[in-house]
Amino acid sequence: MVMCSTECKMCTDIKRKENRVTLTCDQIREFVDGHNTRRLKVAQGLVPGQPAASDMQFMVWDEELEEKASEWADKGVFAHNPDKYVEYKNYNFVPFYLDSVNQFRHYTQMVWSSTNRIGCGVSQIKDNNCTKTLFVCDYGPTGNYFEQKPYNFNQRATNILRCSDGCCSRPYGSNC
Repeated sequence: MVMCSTECKMCTDIKRKENRVTLTCDQIREFVDGHNTRRLKVAQGLVPGQPAASDMQFMVWDEELEEKASEWADKGVFAHNPDKYVEYKNYNFVPFYLDSVNQFRHYTQMVWSSTNRIGCGVSQIKDNNCTKTLFVCDYGPTGNYFEQKPYNFNQRATNILRCSDGCCSRPYGSNC
């Protein structure tokens, strides 16, 4: 019989790993393609009230970010809406400041043009008779810098996502 308390780091780590869901290649594709679909809409100027991006990068899967996101998901903190893309409605495409950042920071991180890597983690947490599923995504390089816009724009939509550092040939990571 093994008993664990919050004082036992090794036991806590074992418990956390039990909650973790291993993502399939299809699930990884859904995360990457879902983000790239939304980013392409921004690049094409198809998001209401937002100008077309002239420098939006293609996003690829990153295993290190996946591990980081998984560790956060394992903590079981339920705090965010899983689809923050709808926050574009709150963003007026101006540099943002501290007093308004909570209304749209998830959206701006998702469309931050220099962000080109994503890793997501999933944990299932048992709570009484219910199992809750927590999805967490982490981005790199990070964005949301104060007094900066999430992307450059011009009058003409690029209609493409730019590929950086040759990673676009394996957008779903080394295992998929």
